[in-house]
Amino acid sequence: MSMGTLVMRKIFSLVRIILSCLKRVLCCLKRRRGSETLPFIASRDHPSARYQLDPAESANQWDSWSNKPFTNVVEEKIDEYRRKKMEMMSQQENPPEEPDFFTDMQPNVKRTRKAFVGSTSGSMDAKKENLFAFKDDLVPFTANSNELGDLDETPTNNEDSWDTHIDIDDVDDLLKEQRRRERLEKQRARLAEHERRMAEKRSMHLKIVAVVYYLYIL
Repeated sequence: MSMGTLVMRKIFSLVRIILSCLKRVLCCLKRRRGSETLPFIASRDHPSARYQLDPAESANQWDSWSNKPFTNVVEEKIDEYRRKKMEMMSQQENPPEEPDFFTDMQPNVKRTRKAFVGSTSGSMDAKKENLFAFKDDLVPFTANSNELGDLDETPTNNEDSWDTHIDIDDVDDLLKEQRRRERLEKQRARLAEHERRMAEKRSMHLKIVAVVYYLYIL
């Protein structure tokens, strides 16, 4: 791009800016002239002329005042509220009877019959008297003199009837036998587990051999 073209472009841009500014100035002048040339009319109205009425029309208005009485909205609302309140109070004084759905569900309690088995009250009283009565035949000894008698220290229980002797050797033998049985059970369980594992290994070995043989044939 040469130097001459750049200079020409700058000159054209300056000319366009100047022309746009002149155009705006001319538009503003035209608007101002147009507003100055508009007609201005001032209307004057007398204030007393606004409120002048026909005397016949005003008389009719005053006569119709008695025909249509003034109604206050607030009083009407108050009367309506009172009327509704009276209706609600009358409904509350005479409420409708509601059906009772739980009368059939009340349980019927009946007393269970008691049967007394045994003797009558007279025999029971006699038994009670016999239990708390003092008997002379239960006294261990009787002393006619003022001195104390000899106390019988012979044991009432027979020791021979009780097996107080315990053989320790028999207990040891029983414990040994029980331990031997436990060892045998553990050995059997171990043998069964070993046989099960060996059977699993054999079955796995046979499967591997079968797969290898099948692949070899193919």
